[in-house]
Amino acid sequence: MANYTVTVSSTDEIVLNTDVLTIQAWIEGAVTGKINTVKKRLLLHYVEHCSTNEIQMAITKDQQIIHARELGIAVAQSEIETSMDK
Repeated sequence: MANYTVTVSSTDEIVLNTDVLTIQAWIEGAVTGKINTVKKRLLLHYVEHCSTNEIQMAITKDQQIIHARELGIAVAQSEIETSMDK
């Protein structure tokens, strides 16, 4: 599991505190929301790809994500940018 650190200025902290109950909870909720949105899109693409190409799908969502990675469907943005630089 990866850990990430976010640094905000003291004035930005004041601003955030006027709009959210806790900054930590908001950050966690934002990250969870992004993960869920991208996961749904990725799994939909995975199912379509496997159905079209008659590939047996993995059973659990975690296994499907790993399988999508193996099939070249789940490509990290950093990998795409690196390949474009060549």
